[in-house]
Amino acid sequence: MNDQRNNKRGTIIFWVGCIAVALVWLILLPRVAQWPNVRARIERNEAAGINPTAVFYTEHPMNREVYQRVQDRLTGPER
Repeated sequence: MNDQRNNKRGTIIFWVGCIAVALVWLILLPRVAQWPNVRARIERNEAAGINPTAVFYTEHPMNREVYQRVQDRLTGPER
């Protein structure tokens, strides 16, 4: 009996989460994109030919420094 109750509760939580994500994605984000400051940034990026979906963090200039810090913590500083 308890397993069925927990399973039903988990299913409800899952669907509430799905609905919340859908509301944010389909309603909130499009509205935010129309705010003047956000719209100006979007237009500036489009005019510059910047595709925000094509940004890779491995290409970021700070990546080498961050990578080195992670390596130092994992293996100890190079000598």
